[in-house]
Amino acid sequence: MNVCHAPMDNCHILFNVNDGVGPRRWAQCPGLTRGASLASLQSCRRYGLTLGVRHLANTSSAQKRIRQEQKRRIRNRSQRTRLKTAIKKVLSAPDAASAEAALTETSALLDRLASRHLIHRNKAARKKSQLAHRVNTLKNAG
Repeated sequence: MNVCHAPMDNCHILFNVNDGVGPRRWAQCPGLTRGASLASLQSCRRYGLTLGVRHLANTSSAQKRIRQEQKRRIRNRSQRTRLKTAIKKVLSAPDAASAEAALTETSALLDRLASRHLIHRNKAARKKSQLAHRVNTLKNAG
């Protein structure tokens, strides 16, 4: 069986293994987590592991589309996680100066993700407004 040599452990992603001996079978890749990076994914593919799909496509273009969607899903998930972390950084800032610096970074990130359609533009505007209100409250209190 092919083994993934990616740097992460505690895999939760199923892979379709075709090692030339017997039928294809589902196996867990020991080196990938749910938030795996594209580099880790590519290293798994290098060793003969491809992301397994429950619904197999009939045409090569549909198979390619499925592969593209899976890569995008991994990339988009990491971007959304990055956004959540940035929002938490603003909310947990101890003073107004650090909150304002974090707000600047988070606002830029919100705009970027909205322009890429990872989040809705109204959600980005709403979050920026909520965070700005929070920072202003922190400024006026201190």
